[in-house]
Amino acid sequence: MKRLHPIQAYAPGLAQLDYVHVPHPDDAFCPFFHRPVPWPHTHHVHVVEAGGDEERRTLAFRDYLREHSDAACEYEDLKRRLAPQYSATDLSSRQRYADAKAEFITGVIERAFASGYPRER
Repeated sequence: MKRLHPIQAYAPGLAQLDYVHVPHPDDAFCPFFHRPVPWPHTHHVHVVEAGGDEERRTLAFRDYLREHSDAACEYEDLKRRLAPQYSATDLSSRQRYADAKAEFITGVIERAFASGYPRER
C-alpha cells in the first residue's frame, strides 16, 4: 500500500485531467477521484495497488458481470430500485446507497473467485 501513499505522488497528474480527490476512510486502500468538480460527476476513478487484493476484487467483479448477463441484469435492477431511495448530492446518502449494494457485490465477488476470476489476460 505504500505505493498509494502519499496521494500527492499521483494526485497532481489526475488533477491535470480535472479529477479531484474525495477524502474518504477507504483512502488507505482505494483513494477515490471524480470529475468534473461540480455535481453531477461523469467520471470516477478508484486508485488501487497493481496486483493487490482490491484490484483482484474489482477485476473479478467486473469480469464476472461481463460474462454472466444474468448477474449483470440483477445488479442493474438492484441499482435502479435503490437509486430513488438515496440522494446523489449528499455524501452520507451516497454511502448508504453503496452500503445497500454491498451484500450483492460481495456475493458476486465470492462466486467470481470460486469460478477462477479474475482471468489472466
